[in-house]
Amino acid sequence: MIVTRKKEKCNIRSNIGGHEIYQKECIRYLGVMLDNSLTWKQHIAHVSRKLSIGCWALSQIRKYSNSQMVKKVYFALLYPHIQYCITSWGCAAKSVLDPLIKLQKPMVRIMTCSHNNASSMPLFHKLNLLTLNDVFKLEIAKVMYNIENNEHLVVYISKNIERVTWTHNYITRHSNEGNYVLPKIRT
Repeated sequence: MIVTRKKEKCNIRSNIGGHEIYQKECIRYLGVMLDNSLTWKQHIAHVSRKLSIGCWALSQIRKYSNSQMVKKVYFALLYPHIQYCITSWGCAAKSVLDPLIKLQKPMVRIMTCSHNNASSMPLFHKLNLLTLNDVFKLEIAKVMYNIENNEHLVVYISKNIERVTWTHNYITRHSNEGNYVLPKIRT
């Protein structure tokens, strides 16, 4: 018995072994929304919806508890959505990431009972929280640490990354520091 799928928003890509393969605009794989051009707009919109609901929940919890409890709720309910697979989607365009950055700011204002116009950076420092960009840098640093120490999960990544000293023989400012560089790709 062959089950046919809806052909809405799908283009037939090819026919392999009598089965039609469809190209979709966006799929969900392991909780990450992948679109066909890897702009991450769908995934960031999905995370934005989760964070906006969480922002409302923080404001409701803040009425009945102290800032430490609200901070624990933030780390339990909202931070996992920010952190999950950020090494993949965190390098998206600034205009795409902007909704998440704008949603993170009211959260810290709610946690500290600050005014809506208060500057958010001092509040991030006061609560010892990381901004979205800082979370991305931290997760990339963890991946690079694992590559440097040859952790078995990222060995396949380390084969594709070269040290700067292997790319040229010129004495430059960073050539002797052991920095990493991605190989050049010819298409």
